[in-house]
Amino acid sequence: MSATGLKRYFDDVPGLHAHPFFAKTGLLNDLLLGEVFPAIRENEVHFYYGGARLCVYKGGEMLSNNRYLDIPDNGSSRDVRIPSDRYSEYRAIKDKCKGYRSPNRELSIVSSLFSEFSLAASSVRPDRARLLDIECRFPGAPQPADAESKTQDMIDCLFLTPQGTLVFVEVKRSDNAEARSSGESAAVVNQLRRYRSQLGSEALRRNIKDVYTDAIKALSLCLKQENLPEVFTPKAVFEGVPLLIVGPTVSSPYSKEIWQRDLLAAPLSLQSDIIGLDGRDERMTAALDKFFRFLDGNVTETGSR
Repeated sequence: MSATGLKRYFDDVPGLHAHPFFAKTGLLNDLLLGEVFPAIRENEVHFYYGGARLCVYKGGEMLSNNRYLDIPDNGSSRDVRIPSDRYSEYRAIKDKCKGYRSPNRELSIVSSLFSEFSLAASSVRPDRARLLDIECRFPGAPQPADAESKTQDMIDCLFLTPQGTLVFVEVKRSDNAEARSSGESAAVVNQLRRYRSQLGSEALRRNIKDVYTDAIKALSLCLKQENLPEVFTPKAVFEGVPLLIVGPTVSSPYSKEIWQRDLLAAPLSLQSDIIGLDGRDERMTAALDKFFRFLDGNVTETGSR
């Protein structure tokens, strides 16, 4: 995770507002309902639905996956411009989008949180944290000169608590091999420790705070809710990345659940090496609410203010 290259801005709000696919299909209404989630990227807006990216606005055009539009490919899907004569098929495109992704994937499960936490959703309780971003991608750590490709870190969710703390949250299904172990730790532990170490950098936290302050301003203009930056202002970044375990309580051999069981049974502490949140069996919302209340009530322990 690197501060260099992290960009979240959007400067074509008039073009987005004027685009018929945004203004006249039901997309804007779905954002306010929390059905579709908007994410500001590098001068683009990505719209997510049902565990996948529904469409993208960039360069004055609205793009979607060719498969959602029944446009053939050679086995490799791609983004294509949505033809104007297909705008009326918005609902059908949404259904195609949702149908192409397994409902058991982590992002599909995360999508059920949109209506409960999305910054764009108009009915979210004022005392609840807001979801600002998903699939948060960052330039990775520097690689050797002979590395074939650059690394990229991705964290599943970014929330803003009512008291103004930005919190990244990693999401794993209870039956995901990375979150299961009969030993002292699971594979995901190294990833979370690396994130905590990187977020210990004051420069990185300051950059993240500034970038997402700009993202909130851009999103408020996109949604025609210009008061959002006054209400939702990032003030700090929590250095830890909690692990939210979702999905069913695993019924596989008990030995594989020892690490997960111990993590979720541990008392909640902001100083824990790994913070586990028990969102299994549809307890995601309750688990997140509990943690964010705890965090806001103990801000002096975060080490990020």
